[in-house]
Amino acid sequence: QIPSIGLQKVIAQGVTADETKRGPGHDPTTPLPGQVSNVVIVGRRSTYGAPFKNLDLVKTGQSIIVYTSQGRFVYRVVGSAVVPLGSTSVTASTTDNRITLITANPEYLWRSELVVVGLLEGKPLASVTNIRQRIPGVKPGLTSWVTPLAPIIIWGEVFLLTLVAAGILYRTWQPVSAYVITTPILIASLYLLFENLARLLPPSA
Repeated sequence: QIPSIGLQKVIAQGVTADETKRGPGHDPTTPLPGQVSNVVIVGRRSTYGAPFKNLDLVKTGQSIIVYTSQGRFVYRVVGSAVVPLGSTSVTASTTDNRITLITANPEYLWRSELVVVGLLEGKPLASVTNIRQRIPGVKPGLTSWVTPLAPIIIWGEVFLLTLVAAGILYRTWQPVSAYVITTPILIASLYLLFENLARLLPPSA
C-alpha cells in the first residue's frame, strides 16, 4: 500500500515481463519485505494496469506499507531518483533496511528508471528467506528474460496470410461468409501477436 497515491496491490514474486503483468514484482534475488538489507520491487508505469503510474507523486516522509505472512512493515520514503535503465546500483545489497521501488521513466517513453526508496521503521526480521542468485546479464526493470521472436514471427505471418486470404475471399465469396470465416482468425492472431510483442517491453514499462 502507498496511501498517498491510493495504491493497494498484491505483489507478485518475480520481475520478468510475464510476472509483472500481474502486479508489482518482488525481485527474488533480494530479501523479502521486513527483512534486512534492500528489498526491490519492480512495477509497470504505463501498461497492464500501470500500478506505478503515479510513483513520481510519492514524496519524502510518506509511507509504504507491506503485509506478508511475517507481519506488517512500514517504510518511510527518504527520497527518489532517476537512473539509467537497468541500473544495478539501486538493486545492490545495503547496510540499512530499505525498500526500493522501480518503474520506467518517463511514462510511455521508458528512457530511464524512476526509483523511490523507503527505510524500514523498527527492527527488521533476523532471517533472510530464499534469496536466489541473479542470472548474469539480467537487470531488474530492464530485462524481459524472454526472447519471443519465434512466436512474433509465427503469429505475424498467420495474421498477414489471413489478411491476404480475407481480401481474396471478399472478392470471390459472399462478404458475410468471408467475414464470418476470417474475422475470428484475424482477431485471435492479432491478439497473440501483440501479447508476444508486449513481452519485449521492459517489465517496468
